[in-house]
Amino acid sequence: MLISLLITLSIAYFIFMYRMRKGWEITTGSIHKTDTQVQPESTKIALIIACRNEEGNLERLFDSIQRQNYPTENLEIVFVDDFSTDNSPELISAKIPLSKFKINLIELSKIMAEEGYTKHNKKIALSRGIESSSGELIICTDADVWMGENWLATIAKKYEETKADFITGPVLFPASKSLWTQFLEYDQINNIAFTAGSIGIGHASMSNGANMAFTRSAWTNAGGYNGIEDKPSGDDMMLMHRIQKMPNSNIAFNENNQSIVWTDCPSDFSAFIHQRVRWFSKVFQYEDSSVTIGLGLGYLYHFGIILALFLSFFNSQYLFFLIMPKILIDSWFILSPLNYYNRGDLVLKIPLFSLLSSFYIAGIGSIALFFPYRWKGQKR
Repeated sequence: MLISLLITLSIAYFIFMYRMRKGWEITTGSIHKTDTQVQPESTKIALIIACRNEEGNLERLFDSIQRQNYPTENLEIVFVDDFSTDNSPELISAKIPLSKFKINLIELSKIMAEEGYTKHNKKIALSRGIESSSGELIICTDADVWMGENWLATIAKKYEETKADFITGPVLFPASKSLWTQFLEYDQINNIAFTAGSIGIGHASMSNGANMAFTRSAWTNAGGYNGIEDKPSGDDMMLMHRIQKMPNSNIAFNENNQSIVWTDCPSDFSAFIHQRVRWFSKVFQYEDSSVTIGLGLGYLYHFGIILALFLSFFNSQYLFFLIMPKILIDSWFILSPLNYYNRGDLVLKIPLFSLLSSFYIAGIGSIALFFPYRWKGQKR
């Protein structure tokens, strides 16, 4: 009975991964992954960056922004400081007169004190920034990232080619030699492949707030973050799901490798657990119930894989009918994305990482179900 149930889950897993792989191929297969002919475009962009206690990362971000190949007259940048307790506002203020682009700084602590309103989080910060800007295409990123010089141009190019309402792009960790951080790099590319795959099959389910863009009209028509401002996280996927529900909406994935946003791996195991618990904890907050159901079934499958791994010591059927198929399915799915993002060096480690992913998904999923998280001082 148990093995039949687990085999059923494995079949469902294969069907899901097959669809994701086909979606990935639709999204990335017909276009060159690096367009060296990217030129500055005419789209007016509002770049919104919410930050809290990021003084150690702002210098790197500013360097990336100043190197952007984009017309100064078509770009406005809005930093929204979300009640930082370090010197982030002062550092931003000092950079404003040195920038070739127009930069505005909004300090929530000051304007909300004047308004007698004390509640704050990233969604509120982004909303304030968007309301204060005027660009046709709104691009959001985080303060602890960096990107190449054509990042903005590739997003504008993608928008002008597709007229998409919402565009999400890849966020990657830099290559390393540590086995642990290589697993994190593998997992991140896996997430990107799922993102692109779900968009490719016409049912976008994932995105990343460090590399997302949307039109001002889509933001307005979808209602922005109205009604979900109190949730401290989920600024990316919740907004994308709302826009996707709009009639004739168009969601796109930016396949160009010049659109990559880079960020550091979680600093240690504790930071990784905290980050993933935050991600998993949003599952019951999504307005798209199909995503919640899909993630729930995925959790059950990975929990079943751990059970099968244990039972395989007593019955080899679990090894041959469940464990080995998972490794083969994962290898088939991830091989193309790893090569696409120039991480073919991780291929030989796929079997190990495939099994590790089941442990962390089942484990962190269980933690997220029963324990609240804190994100930059804000409790779920």
